Amino acid sequence: MRSVLRANAIIDMVFVALTFAVGVQLIRLFITGLVFYLREVRDFSAPSLGVIAFLAFGTVFLTPVVVRLWGPRRTLVGASAVMALARIAEQSVTVPQIDLMLSAVGVIAFMPVIPLAKSLIDTSTMQGGAHWRYGLLLGLALDTAVKGGLATVGASWQPGSWVGLIGLGLPIALLLLVQREALRTGGEDSPSAPSLRDALPLVALGPFLFLELLLFQNTAQLTALTDWHQPAVLAFIVGMNIAGLQAVAWLMRERVPWYAMGVAAVVLFTAVNGNWTGWQAAVAFLLGHLAAVTMVARSVGGGPLTQDRWGMRASWVAGVGVVAFLGLAFVYYTSYVMDLGVESRSLLGAAAVIMGVLAVIPQGRQGPVPEWNLWAALGPAVLLVAPLGLMATWSILNPEPARSLPLRFMTYNIHQGFGTDGTLDMEALARAIEAEGPDVIALHEVSRGWLVNGSVDTLEWLSQRLDMPYVWGPTADSTWGNAVLSRLPMTGVEHHEMPNNDDLLLDRGFLWIELDTGLGTRLRVIATHFHHVGDEGHLRLPQTVAILKRWNNEERTVLLGDFNARPGAQEVRAIVQAGFKDAFVETGAPGSGFTFASDDLYERIDYIFVTPDLGVRDYSARVSQASDHLPVAVTVIEAP
Repeated sequence: MRSVLRANAIIDMVFVALTFAVGVQLIRLFITGLVFYLREVRDFSAPSLGVIAFLAFGTVFLTPVVVRLWGPRRTLVGASAVMALARIAEQSVTVPQIDLMLSAVGVIAFMPVIPLAKSLIDTSTMQGGAHWRYGLLLGLALDTAVKGGLATVGASWQPGSWVGLIGLGLPIALLLLVQREALRTGGEDSPSAPSLRDALPLVALGPFLFLELLLFQNTAQLTALTDWHQPAVLAFIVGMNIAGLQAVAWLMRERVPWYAMGVAAVVLFTAVNGNWTGWQAAVAFLLGHLAAVTMVARSVGGGPLTQDRWGMRASWVAGVGVVAFLGLAFVYYTSYVMDLGVESRSLLGAAAVIMGVLAVIPQGRQGPVPEWNLWAALGPAVLLVAPLGLMATWSILNPEPARSLPLRFMTYNIHQGFGTDGTLDMEALARAIEAEGPDVIALHEVSRGWLVNGSVDTLEWLSQRLDMPYVWGPTADSTWGNAVLSRLPMTGVEHHEMPNNDDLLLDRGFLWIELDTGLGTRLRVIATHFHHVGDEGHLRLPQTVAILKRWNNEERTVLLGDFNARPGAQEVRAIVQAGFKDAFVETGAPGSGFTFASDDLYERIDYIFVTPDLGVRDYSARVSQASDHLPVAVTVIEAP
């Protein structure tokens, strides 16, 4: 009998892990679809997106009604099956509006699974909430390993049968366990219910998921902060997750005083509020994650429970938690496009404070001490196969030997990897770039871990795909900005913030780079992306002045980027009057030269300028809808 109970407990853990892993995938797809299909393609406003998102997440509050109609176990089984089927169907669909609909259905199904899985497992196992907590953390670790092993580009957005099999693996496994749950009967059909005081800390799930998805489980984010090779970053995060699981396993056997949770809250707050880079960022991630899992493990624990057939208290409190996650994420990203009176970074600290307050709330007696075993302790180590697999396909990139002009230059606003139809298609971007065979590429709207673009590291992916080293210039935050890829050695790299960033919601900057062109010669490159609001040229003019001041009439300079201004604008005229030549004008290229929007061209806002001692030829703005901008390329030569 004891072995049966132990086996059931392990299966419960795996079931929770799979539901959370698939649920996180669906949330990521849903948020991405809202932003890049409804907002970018269908032109929905940010407030309307918020309403849609809150309606989907808010369905968790209907859980007690559904439970009353169907019963708790039937609701759990049905919702889990819908989640898995929605994810399976989404894997085979490439139409963005259908993708959005399927992910929305999956998210709505995931909402009641959160409180019901906890309530039923709390009742059905000897371990109280131990297996649910461990399953939650294991699910996050599993999602990170799978996504990281695919170089941060989710299986939904990659072609190929083997990638499809990886994408289908988790939901199919979940379906198999759903069948097992459907056949299971007994006293666990009546979900447990903590007291209101003990249920309140469940709200911490929202801030916890917010911090984990934006930071601690974000391989792209840590890659950008440390500049380590991505397989090493993924191995570090997988190891960090294993350490977190073992810490929670130990803590669930101990009585943790409230003041220890206060210390953990201080550690978490410090970790998420510092401007950490390099090895300090890795240490901050490790300590912050350990503090977060410690607090959430205590928050969602509990002692002896009473029966609550409708799951009313757990559903409502968990509902507040998931809505808190959505609210934090919505305000975080909306603050980049609308003045909400808060800075996005402050939301990270706010999430840490909420978790800290909830973690120190006195709770009732802890449940039974979990019986730990070797499988639970060492099983998660299998996730290390993800960084090993990624390493097998990874290349250490080195520049080619220095060479002189002519060189092919390109500027490309990649729209965070999304085409005009709202689909993430990194391969289409790579093909658009390869078609021009550039030696140097300035990239703009480069996202390296934004949740709203699926937490994809667009820069690292393109660098590996094109076999070109890069330099990175973050602007809005540590994971959004400009980059330059070059086949030639890059020296004297400088990253500058714009002087008027305090007047902008989305900070801007520019990169200054010197290219080694051999025989002791250098070619200077300035890559930038100006303020985007069309009628606010007065905010772009100081950005022009800042670049011209740094340039200081240096010869052999190429200035290129997305200037968000038409040729007659004052900020563009200032560049030409300073001595730069417009490559489009100099080459006498035919047509209007429009570069935006790629599916309905109406203006030229992307430019390549050169100093008078350089010449240009073979100007191109090749038509492609891999982004909302066209890639602009030109060959730079010595002046005739």
